[in-house]
Amino acid sequence: MTPSLSLREEFNDNILMERGHKPVWGSILSPKLRWGAATERLDVQTDLSARLARYRGVQGLNTNDVSLRVDTQYTLERGRWGFAGSSIRDSTRRSELQETGRVLQERRRSLRSADGFWEKRLTEQMSLRNQYQFSNIRYAGEGEGFFDYQIRMGSVDLTYALSERDSITSGFQVLRYRSAGIQSLDMGLKVGLIHLFSKTLQTTVSIGGRQISSDSSLGGRENKADEQGMFGAFSMEKRFESALWQGGLDRSVNPSGSGSLLLVDHLFGRFRREISATVEVSLAAHAYNTRALRPGLPNRESRAFNVEPAWRLRWDEHWSMMVSYRYLWQRTSGGSSTDSNAVNWTVSYQGPKWMDSLEGLSTE
Repeated sequence: MTPSLSLREEFNDNILMERGHKPVWGSILSPKLRWGAATERLDVQTDLSARLARYRGVQGLNTNDVSLRVDTQYTLERGRWGFAGSSIRDSTRRSELQETGRVLQERRRSLRSADGFWEKRLTEQMSLRNQYQFSNIRYAGEGEGFFDYQIRMGSVDLTYALSERDSITSGFQVLRYRSAGIQSLDMGLKVGLIHLFSKTLQTTVSIGGRQISSDSSLGGRENKADEQGMFGAFSMEKRFESALWQGGLDRSVNPSGSGSLLLVDHLFGRFRREISATVEVSLAAHAYNTRALRPGLPNRESRAFNVEPAWRLRWDEHWSMMVSYRYLWQRTSGGSSTDSNAVNWTVSYQGPKWMDSLEGLSTE
């Protein structure tokens, strides 16, 4: 069992990404408890966390977010299987930005999700992985740009190790999306390559094709649309003695509460460096180009960009402090651009790990 706690003070000059904005001050308390149990074959981990946010300057921003996730894995002789379940209540202003790159209005979201996987090592070089996921998302006061939706996703992936440094993957995925007046079916095939140039440099490349079919009713009219396209991803990771760099780009199809699937082009870069044993600096940047895969929707396309430098100080193994700045910019088709600046100061506590075994209770 491991407890943790963080307190963040935030100043944001446009937290809702609107014109005629007002600056706000916020205080966010985030407790978390992780506990689990394990045997030689079975491993169970549970995370229970909360986010209690209070803001001054704009009404209606206070939230009490709660998240519970349970992960179970069982190891077989030549493989393993696992199951996970999640229950989340949070705010669309944070969740939709992290998942799709779009900044939507403030609305409470309730998410229930269950997923499972099964892996089998067919030979010494070849392995097979099957995965299935079901998610149900509901919004408080559905409407005004928000629609409840369900997704069902299944995939099959085959991986073959060519050598110690190279492996190839091929896979098939089906995603079914259902929301207000729309049903979409996304089917795709992909192939990929993972190459280790050295112990510190790794590259991953994947490419594939997708067929997306949508049936929708908008304004009393039935619409059917089919779309084909190429999809893929490229990422590179380089480790130094005291630094880490990651970068890449990808094109994916993501579900959204806006009433359709979203085609998301994502370009990202991250850098982290340890200045000393207790001081660390980092820089992260993300750019998104998003298009709604549903004809007739207003604001079908949007662009967003955010960059966040941060400085972190660790006093000891339990306490740390971080100061960060974030710039966020967004523009939708047919609309004007908006941006925001945010400064955050966070104090975090990572508690000791309490362990109980046949030998008795101990701490690490």
